[in-house]
Amino acid sequence: MADLITKFLEPMVAALKLFESDLSTTISTVYSHFKKLMNKVSEISCNFSDNVQQLIQKRWEYSYHPVMMVAYMLDPRFLEESEDVDIEAVRYTEFTEFTNKRFGREESIK
Repeated sequence: MADLITKFLEPMVAALKLFESDLSTTISTVYSHFKKLMNKVSEISCNFSDNVQQLIQKRWEYSYHPVMMVAYMLDPRFLEESEDVDIEAVRYTEFTEFTNKRFGREESIK
């Protein structure tokens, strides 16, 4: 049981250290770190893995802002990752909706 707990906590502690650091985390890296965390947790097979993934997903939904995805897509470190057509289309749509709501349609087009 201790091994199982360690498997869950190691990637979470690593992610928390990154998020708390002033040096290594920028807004463009947040999505990538959440994605890596979800992937690591999904590789652990136990009866509560799905629950942990749901908690991480809820935290992502709470923390998420469209600007994070734009920064991620524009960061050269993630260029290859961010070219996923599904991600790109959804994120551009979200960002456009955000700018329309925030600045009004005319200003967001400029």
